[in-house]
Amino acid sequence: MQYPSRVKDKKALFGIAAGCGCLVVFGAAAIVAILVFAEGASDGPFSGDGTAVVVLSSEEGQGAAAAPVFVARFEALGVEATADDVSDDRIVLTLSNVSDPDGAVAAVLPPQRLAMYLVAADQGPLTGDEASAPPGVSVRRDYDQPPAFAGPTPESLAPVLALADGLADRVAAVECRRGPYAADPPCAAYLLESPPGITNADVETASVQEDSFTGHPIVLIELTPDGAARFADLTARGVQRKLAIVLDGEIVSAPIIQERITGGEVQLSMGGEAGMHPGEARGLAASLSTEPLPTRWIHEATR
Repeated sequence: MQYPSRVKDKKALFGIAAGCGCLVVFGAAAIVAILVFAEGASDGPFSGDGTAVVVLSSEEGQGAAAAPVFVARFEALGVEATADDVSDDRIVLTLSNVSDPDGAVAAVLPPQRLAMYLVAADQGPLTGDEASAPPGVSVRRDYDQPPAFAGPTPESLAPVLALADGLADRVAAVECRRGPYAADPPCAAYLLESPPGITNADVETASVQEDSFTGHPIVLIELTPDGAARFADLTARGVQRKLAIVLDGEIVSAPIIQERITGGEVQLSMGGEAGMHPGEARGLAASLSTEPLPTRWIHEATR
């Protein structure tokens, strides 16, 4: 997988209206100048002259499967990595050419399981109603959306997510709006049509670019040919409906589909008004370019 290091003009191939912390897309006639960072570039956000040994652990195990994923993700960040000691619940890696080992580890730790769903037109038991709201859960009414159960954190909405258990062809997930334009309460639960239309298996490449309008880093996801065809079908069925972009079970963006999307490219921006930190964007691109981690891991030590 190669990332060309150059500035180029690229026509955005789709149009989705998106708000803060959203999927970044442009109308079919728009042109956006983008900077693609070379894979393994020496000027990466974590590259340097240092070395470090990092220890990762997991209560869920599967170290043999996770170790090569971590190595590939570090390499995509421009950091050389060697798995020196691997057991089921512990991985010891040596990092070279690194300036910020702790930052690099934080960038590659999230599993980054990607899924794209249509938000269900009928929210069924998740339609917000004060009379049926679980304890500690309120109802949020956005001007353009049906009422939704809401709370201060994803964990506070666990009783709401349980209402979707057993529903055929539906899953529930939480979206939290962060930043200066956050809703109150910031997190709300939504019912999504299952199975997802797009997953990690449909990602051909993921790279970091610079949004020429905001200057913030964005992540360009290029889908496989099969993934692009499925995405076109998914968006054709969902015109004027919300598309939920889900990472590790949380909705990170839910733009409204304006038209059928062809071309197989999705530009993802997160972080609200401030945008993504370059290291966060680079870590997300590196993770989406590899397999998702089979289990969750924690950073135990750096030495």
